Amino acid sequence: MFIDGEVPVAPYPDWSQSDTALASIARLLRGCATPPAVRPNGLSWHDSLADPAGGTLVCHDDVCSENVVFRDGIADALLDFEFDAPGRAV
Repeated sequence: MFIDGEVPVAPYPDWSQSDTALASIARLLRGCATPPAVRPNGLSWHDSLADPAGGTLVCHDDVCSENVVFRDGIADALLDFEFDAPGRAV
């Protein structure tokens, strides 16, 4: 699937490190919070970056500039969910 927008990579452009960009990532994450689901076909959660206490939400666990698609400087989509796992809303 293609998602139109910009994905910042090092050296990171100034706009991608702004308070506006950071706040938009927080809003995107808050909007994506979902209750944990059972993995299909007996697959397990990846636990290398997961909250050891588990939790009531599925967390992305690898949010970094390279995993966020921006449109006009605002976070619009997350990429690369291979480390998602149950976690807490801290």
